[in-house]
Order: sequence, then C-alpha cells, then structure tokens
Amino acid sequence: MDDNNGKTNYMNVLFANYILNELDFLSEEKKQTLNKLNLYIAYNREKEDWTKTVAAVLNFSPTIDIAIWHLWIKNLRIADKKGIEYSPEQFAQGFIDNYYVKNSKVDVWGENQLKEAKLMIKEYKEQLTTKNKHH
Repeated sequence: MDDNNGKTNYMNVLFANYILNELDFLSEEKKQTLNKLNLYIAYNREKEDWTKTVAAVLNFSPTIDIAIWHLWIKNLRIADKKGIEYSPEQFAQGFIDNYYVKNSKVDVWGENQLKEAKLMIKEYKEQLTTKNKHH
C-alpha cells in the first residue's frame, strides 16, 4: 500500500481494512485495534466506528459496499474458472488501485446495473449460507 514514492499510504491501509471488513475477512482483534485508534478524533468527527470515519474521510458513496461485494464475486468467479487462488488481500489492493484510476468505473452504476449487482450479492450470500449449513 505504498504511494509512488515508496512510502506507506495509511489511508490506503485503512481503505484495504475497510474492504476486508466489509467482506468479513477482518479479525475481531484487528477491528478492535482499528476502533482503539479513535480515528474520529484525528479527523475532527463525532465519536463513531472506524469504518464510518474512513467512509467519510475518503468520501465514499452510499453504494461503495455494493461495489466491493459485486467486484469480489465477479473476480472470485473469474479466478475459479482459471483455477487460480485469489486472496481477499489481492482483491483489496486491486480494488483500491482501480478505484483511484482517472475516470474509474468502480462504484459507477448504469440504469439496471445496481439492481443486478444487488441481486448477484443476495444470491451469493444465500449460497454461502446454504454451504455453511451443510458443513
């Protein structure tokens, strides 16, 4: 999560943790650590969960979580078809890289795209729930 000068970009680290948290890949310990940072103080905000502070500071749209899930599912399916491993950390880095590209289409929705993405996410989560019940 370096910037172009090889220095750590802490907002990108927080962004990656936001993504991992949204996808349920962030440990409880890490969540507690992030909350203990009291990011809301550093950004002069009311007391709130670290995810809300990150979302506000990075100016996320109300549909960012849908974009994260939608692209995670699409990329997982592509990786599965190709028979390659795809880690949540790889996804988070790629998501961030693509999010900041000029004229990025990440979290930009056409007329029916948002509805289709929500349906895809709902079906995926239902499949996960069914799989987990059988294991």
